[in-house]
Amino acid sequence: MKNPLTLLLILFWFGTMGQLTPTKNKFRNLAFRDAQSTPPNNLYSFTTFTDTYQPIVGASVSGGLQWDELDFAVPIGFNFKLYGKQNDSIRVFGGSVVTFDDLNNSSAIAAASPVYEDLCDRAWSSTSFEGATGGLSDISYTVTGNTGSRICVIQISNAGFRGEIDSAGISSSFVNFQVWLYETSNKVEFRFGNCNILNPNINLSNSSAGFICGMANITNTSAFTGSGNLLKGPNNSPVMVGFDPNNPFADAVSYQIQSGQVYQFNNTSYNGTGLPKQEGANAISLFPNPAKNLLQVKHHGILTEELAVLLSDINGKLILEAFGNDLISLDGVAPGVYLCRVSGKVASFTTRLVVE
Repeated sequence: MKNPLTLLLILFWFGTMGQLTPTKNKFRNLAFRDAQSTPPNNLYSFTTFTDTYQPIVGASVSGGLQWDELDFAVPIGFNFKLYGKQNDSIRVFGGSVVTFDDLNNSSAIAAASPVYEDLCDRAWSSTSFEGATGGLSDISYTVTGNTGSRICVIQISNAGFRGEIDSAGISSSFVNFQVWLYETSNKVEFRFGNCNILNPNINLSNSSAGFICGMANITNTSAFTGSGNLLKGPNNSPVMVGFDPNNPFADAVSYQIQSGQVYQFNNTSYNGTGLPKQEGANAISLFPNPAKNLLQVKHHGILTEELAVLLSDINGKLILEAFGNDLISLDGVAPGVYLCRVSGKVASFTTRLVVE
């Protein structure tokens, strides 16, 4: 029996009091190997909005089977890029992680997870086993659109929580969500349907803050090198953050999420023409986020030019214009949420910035 109360999105993947599966055991201590906090990976910017949740009627990959940590293959139907990896098929692990990689054996992992908690089929019981018949939580997919603008939608329906099943024999909690993968732009969306998360102290890694949500790019699982794009804060307005090894459980989204909430991760290497941006866009870091008095703009060994930093409010009004390649003062900028654009001769990106 397992009791994974402290699972974290890939980079913080470790179990606690119960017996761990081989995969989760492999990532047990990763939370303690990072030497310093890092900003979010600049390959993605983030925005959130609401849109009516539309359940799909697609091809089932779970096929009516019970699952806890089964690994299902989904044909995307087109080449899709997640961080530096590309493939035309993807895997759904344990109903919570979408990845190209074999989580048991890969030395590098790129993954996305709308709800990185210990999900399972709601038919699961103390006598269940992987692949038993009688499943209640379907995992399905569909591909829509025309060549060049197709969308692969992966749907997890009526998934339960293993913590409740282990403690009470039944999961009264459930979640419904989709992962949308966009052709050409390589955009990723998490779309939430009807969710009811009860007993957070049993079901969630961070019961006071919420559920773990975001994406991660581990470039070396042994040395624990990599970066990521996690979300934290209120579920209707979370912000994108990097990793805080001093408090790895702090980055979570409040758990009573409403149907229709959408989290969108835009690939900043796409410029709307189907062609990649110029080299160098990923050589810039902007942190911390949230920020207070100072904002740091950092080059990663490629650019030496002075960068323009433009800060606008949600109505598009320019609040701050500054130039530099190190520290930018935020004196006079009121607390709030802003769009921050950093641009230079060979690189530019826009991200959401929270000023506290």
